[in-house]
Parts: sequence; C-alpha cells; structure tokens
Amino acid sequence: MAADLTRLREAERGSELTWAPGITVHDGLSDLAARARLGARPPGGTDALLQREAVAAARLGAGGGHLRTASAVSVPARFDWRTASGGDYVSAVRDQAGCGSCVAFGSVAVLETMVRLAAASPGLDVDLSEAFVFFCLGPDAGAGACPDGGWWPQEALSAMKATGVVDEANYRYTDADQSCRRGSDWSSRLTRFAGVTRKTSPTSMKKHLATVGPLVACFTVYEDFFYYYTGGIWRYRRSTAGDIVGGHCVMIVGYDDAKTCWIAKNSWGTGWGESGYFRIGYGSAGIDAEMWGITGAVSSPLIRTTLRLVGAGAGQVWHTRRTGAPAWRQPPERLDAGRPGDPGDVTTVTAAASINRLHVLGLVEGQPWYTRQREGAGWAVWTQPTSTRPAGVTGWTDLCATAVGDVVHVVGLAGGGLWHTLRSADGAWQGTWKRVSPATGGPGPVDTVSCVAVGSRVTVTCLVAGQVWLCSRNADGGWTKLKPITASGAPAVLSALSSACVDGRLELVALASGRPWQVRRELDKSWGSWLELGSAAALPAGFEAIACADVGSTLHVVALAGGVPWYTSRDSAGAWRTSFADLSGKLPGVPPLDRIDLA
Repeated sequence: MAADLTRLREAERGSELTWAPGITVHDGLSDLAARARLGARPPGGTDALLQREAVAAARLGAGGGHLRTASAVSVPARFDWRTASGGDYVSAVRDQAGCGSCVAFGSVAVLETMVRLAAASPGLDVDLSEAFVFFCLGPDAGAGACPDGGWWPQEALSAMKATGVVDEANYRYTDADQSCRRGSDWSSRLTRFAGVTRKTSPTSMKKHLATVGPLVACFTVYEDFFYYYTGGIWRYRRSTAGDIVGGHCVMIVGYDDAKTCWIAKNSWGTGWGESGYFRIGYGSAGIDAEMWGITGAVSSPLIRTTLRLVGAGAGQVWHTRRTGAPAWRQPPERLDAGRPGDPGDVTTVTAAASINRLHVLGLVEGQPWYTRQREGAGWAVWTQPTSTRPAGVTGWTDLCATAVGDVVHVVGLAGGGLWHTLRSADGAWQGTWKRVSPATGGPGPVDTVSCVAVGSRVTVTCLVAGQVWLCSRNADGGWTKLKPITASGAPAVLSALSSACVDGRLELVALASGRPWQVRRELDKSWGSWLELGSAAALPAGFEAIACADVGSTLHVVALAGGVPWYTSRDSAGAWRTSFADLSGKLPGVPPLDRIDLA
C-alpha cells in the first residue's frame, strides 16, 4: 500500500509516529525521479536490501549493543560531529539532484570532515568533488550512469583511497550523465587518505564515531520517509511506510542513545528534513547492518601550512614564505625586476591564495597589474586585468584580493567608492568592474579596503572616517548593504585595516595611533570586543601598515614600522605570542616596505 499523508497524520495524532509527516520538496516526484535521488545498490540488489533490514532488526531485538551503557563501550551516550569539542566539523549539506550519486555524496562528506579533523580546523572551507568520485572513479569501480546511478560505499571508498579526490572547483558537480571532465592540474589537487574500515556492530560504529570520525551508511528508503519526512526520529512502521523507493547512502554524523537513533547528513539539500539532516531509529531499514569509515593519515592541499608575505617598497615587489616548521624558509624574491611584463613602480600590493597558487596584484600609476605563481613553478608574466574600467574612474587608490576556490575576487577603491571584478577559474577576467558601494549617498567616502572569503561569500571591510564598515557578496553575485560593525571598545579613529577568516570566524586587525588592535566576529555573527595587541615596551614607536591571514587555524599578523615588518600570531588555542618579532633579518636585500599583505 502506498504511503498516504492523511493516514500518516492520523498516526501522528495517535502518537503512533516518532516523526513529523508533511509536504516536502519531493512532493509530486514520479517513481523514476524519486529513484534518481537515491543510488545505493548493494551486491545482490533489492534482495540484499531486505536482508540488511532483517539483520539490523534482529540485532536490535536481541540487544546487539545498541543500548549498552556509555561506560560499557567507553564512548559518550550522545555524540555529534556538528557540536564536537572545538566546533562544527561537518561541511555544508549538498544536493545530488536528479542523479543516483548518493554513494559519492556520502563518501565525500565523510572525507570532508576528516580533512577538517586532520587540519584541527572545524571552520576550514572544504568542498571536495562528488563529480570526480562518481564520473571519474565510478565507471571503473562499478558505478552506474545517471539518472539511476547505483554503487556501493566499499567500492567508492576503495577507489577514492587509491586515487584521491580533487576539490569541487576543479570538477563541479551537475546531475547530468557525463564523461570525466576534471581540470588539467587535477593531479596536484588531490586529497588523500590511508585506509578504509568496515564496521558491523553498533558498538564498533559508535566507538568510531566518537573517537575517529563520521561513517557512511546505507538503508532502504520507503515512501513515507522520502515524500513526507520533515523532522523527528523516523522508524519503520509497516502499516504506514508504503512501498520501497530504493537504496540510499548518507553520512552518519553521530548518535543518541537516549533517543535510540542515528544522526545523519543527507544529500537532498537543506530544504528537506531537518535542514538537510535526519534522525533514524536504531535497527530501522537496515541503517546499521554495516557502516564504513576512513582511517589513517589524511593529506590535502586544502590544509595550508605555508604563510606568504608580499610587500611593496621603493617601487619593488617582494615575496617570502613562512613554513609550518616554523621558520621563514625561502630567501625573499623580487617579483618585478627583469621579468617579462615588468609593470614599473608598484605602490600598492595585495595577495590571495587559491589551491596551489598565489595571486598578486599591485597598483602602478593607479592601474592594477597581476601575476601568479603555481606551487613548485615560476611566476607568470605581469599583465593588466582586462576588466573595463568604469566611466569616470581614472585610477584606483587601493586594492584587496581574496580567493573562493579558484576564483580570485578583487575589490578596488576609486573616488571613495568600492568596485569589484574577478578572475574566473579558466583565467578570464570579468568583463567590467561593477559597483559595490556608492561614493555618495552611503556612509561617506571609503579610504581603506580589505576583503576575505568567509566560506563561499566575499566579505569586504573598509574604513570610513576611521570606523569599520562591512558588506558581503552573496552566491548570486549581489552585495549586501554596507553597514558599520557593532564591536565594543573600538579606538576612536582607525587608520589601517586587514581581515582574515579563522575557522569560519571573521578576524580584523587594525591600527590606531600606530598601535595594533584586533577583533573577531563569532559564528552567530556577534562581535567581540576590540583587543590591543602587545605591550608598549614590546612594540616599536609606531606602525604604519598591518596585514593578517589564517594558516592552520592560526591568525598571523605582520605590521610595518619604519618600513620594517614585525610579526606576531595567535595559535589555535587562542594564545597570542608574548611580543612582536622583528623580521628585518629575514629579508636581506629588501628595501623599506610601504605596503604588505599576507596570504
């Protein structure tokens, strides 16, 4: 008998359900379209799904370790990687759309969390390519084609372990059947891991979840769950479940013994279930017949370990780096002298780090110039961005740059107003600069600008009459209104500003009367209080410029005094270095600097 919403609501009113039925984004989908939202095909097909259900149900009926006390299994009675100590280690909910690629989505979701764990950075921006797993690795490892797809986690994870997985920017997902279309530099962008484990008891599943990481799990999807689940703990109920839609795989992020359920991240978008998540009862629909996880070392170019410093002085551009040793390893190199396309005297410099690349822009007589370096390779020829300058803008007075994936966003300041352009992943510049904020009719003329990627959003902070204002670029390309920040304890007038993103939190550093200050915006968008950095005895007479960046959940800060860079940092535990360190000895041959940036 097909599942029926009226009957489900009657059962809910009679307290026969532990979940809330209602209209969902799946309302009205055909059987074919519904199957295309799944994609788990165990060896043995539908019969194997039913056998898995029987195994899980029998284990639940026999006790099976589902409700053993926390002390008995040496794990907490409840665990969730979204609220683990230190923050949320689960990446954003995705949508597989009309392709049966759930195995790729569940497996990649686990790997994304393992990358955050390896980096000890819950806010690390990690978005790996489900398309690479499904369309590049899948065909040789048993995956079917869209729309029905079909695969199994053991094969998917084994293929991922053997090859690695590129990032989403290298191969973006669409739900249309296709041949492998990875980017040309895919082999340098692989995230890798050492091992795969299979768990066959709830006790071992909980122990892995609480001590190692999330798991991939597969289960039978019934009509009531697919079409009508809006929240609560779904449990199989024969009289209302309806027919089988198919098999589906998801990521298990945790469990709750008090409510006897697993907590799962789905791949049907945030508009389904509990903002893209659901809870499912122990032993239901074969969910815990077996689960799979990732073990061993995880390595990824998304885990940055190198801090880049770029500076401009005497018309020259210089670059050096600080590795995780920690030490300033590389002798400084000059980026303009003797190189093809040498732009001339550079007065302002900004830098942005994308995957395996450093992008540098500078101003020469008010016009932007651009170069880049690929990891392990040389610098590209200096060129001018091809974006058309707006009418009435004769030149720029300040620039900032940041990267979202492989897209480099540049914000320029001209006549007190902000303008934006971008360089796409294929190297093409946006056709023209576009207005971000007005020079008039807003808070007043802007005199300093900084920008940073906070997730997929470009956040711009700027100084207007010595105070910080903020706006962001949304995914659709529109900008929010420029507004003042609300942090307390701010100095009366700020003269320089830089921004970074540490574990999803926006960090600002600024100067006031030559003294360095810092403030942070929390994940809930609330601001802390401004903090003055360093003691008077430990600082030079006065700083003229300041820059910051995040590497490995550490906030790095460099400030200029008399053209000399000074360095300090705050570690992942929140502790600041006791003083600023003079870096002049690390930059032999470099003239006094006027501007700096970190990436």
